[in-house]
Amino acid sequence: MIRAGETYTRDRNLTKAEALGDWFGYDKESSVAADAGPILGTYAPRTNQAGGGAHVCDCGYMPATGATGASIARAVRLWQAMGFATVGRLPAAFHHPSLGDVDALVMFRPL
Repeated sequence: MIRAGETYTRDRNLTKAEALGDWFGYDKESSVAADAGPILGTYAPRTNQAGGGAHVCDCGYMPATGATGASIARAVRLWQAMGFATVGRLPAAFHHPSLGDVDALVMFRPL
């Protein structure tokens, strides 16, 4: 998913070790999703800020290669299904490799 550059703002040229360290490093908390078989994907909640902003977080999802299209990480629909609302839009915030500059949505839900 990182190499494709379609969903994450990570450097597309990260080595495997760098990518794994970024997602599963000693100071990170990540989990996997499984359905009585192989791992279907992984998710990683992260705080957005330290100190007074540590109560706000985001979460990244990466389906396993074989699970792509199985609704494991349905992007915006997943967040909406979980009760998140779009509260803002960042114009041209992400450079998609085939779509060009696209907007990023800011979604929120108190937990």
